[in-house]
Amino acid sequence: MTPPREFERIPLSVRVEFRTASSFLVAYSVNLSRGGMFLETSHAPSLGSEVKLAFTVPGVGAISLSGRVAWRRDEASADLPIGIGIEFSDIDRALGSTIDTLVGRFSGLNLVVYSAAEHDRAQLSRMIRSTIGTADVASADSVHLTEALLGDEVDLVIAHADADIDGALLVVRTAALAKIPVVVVAADADVRDRAQEAGATATSTSPPQQTELSRIILGALGRPILVG
Repeated sequence: MTPPREFERIPLSVRVEFRTASSFLVAYSVNLSRGGMFLETSHAPSLGSEVKLAFTVPGVGAISLSGRVAWRRDEASADLPIGIGIEFSDIDRALGSTIDTLVGRFSGLNLVVYSAAEHDRAQLSRMIRSTIGTADVASADSVHLTEALLGDEVDLVIAHADADIDGALLVVRTAALAKIPVVVVAADADVRDRAQEAGATATSTSPPQQTELSRIILGALGRPILVG
């Protein structure tokens, strides 16, 4: 079970080494906040275990922290991977300020999600909000509405193509002309190729995996500092 969120979190994918009293493990982070981070791993220490973590954030440097396993997710879904939630126990003022700065870079992000299928729009919106809690996500079920939402304040468009390939490709061309990054989600590899030819910044398989979609979104947003 995922606990209530106390701090804003951001997607962060870096290699993390963590030690317990009896083992040394390596995992990849999924997100980060001032209060802790989530690690995607099938080798989970027991709840309450004390851990020491070491990881590097590009552009920031090496970080060493202590924490404890506050919660576990033992079953994966299309939206969420298995793993453990680590609660930090020794955030100092300097490191806390650094994390606050990283989180602040994601404040005020505006994303538009297009799909002709309600289920796909809901899934994408939920996945975005689960990793970028500060994002403002608008959803649209038609090309016309999507085009009406596009403007200088929009940071990224995500188009799900499975329910309407032609509509998604039109959204790609419109966003590309407006110089807005656009990610296309599609089950068919040929559709993904066509989307890139039409000007898509990146593509993802359908249904998307949470961790992979987060990495793709980060790349499209041009924030490589957070990608390990």
